[in-house]
Amino acid sequence: MKTVDLTKMSDSELLAREVEFRSELQAGRLRWRLGQFKQTAEFKRLRQEIARIKTQLSKLRREVENKNESAG
Repeated sequence: MKTVDLTKMSDSELLAREVEFRSELQAGRLRWRLGQFKQTAEFKRLRQEIARIKTQLSKLRREVENKNESAG
């Protein structure tokens, strides 16, 4: 997923995607421990996606805080 796509998403959509990626990561780790998962590069990709989503959520929250400070 590209950063451009993330900027178009709402707060709730971003949170849903974060939960989705976290569950994929957890399931992948379990399968890796059981010896069924060989694509370890997928872990890196999922962690990066989660980081991108968290960064975008942080930006959105800062924008809301800045609007509240300037309005009040």
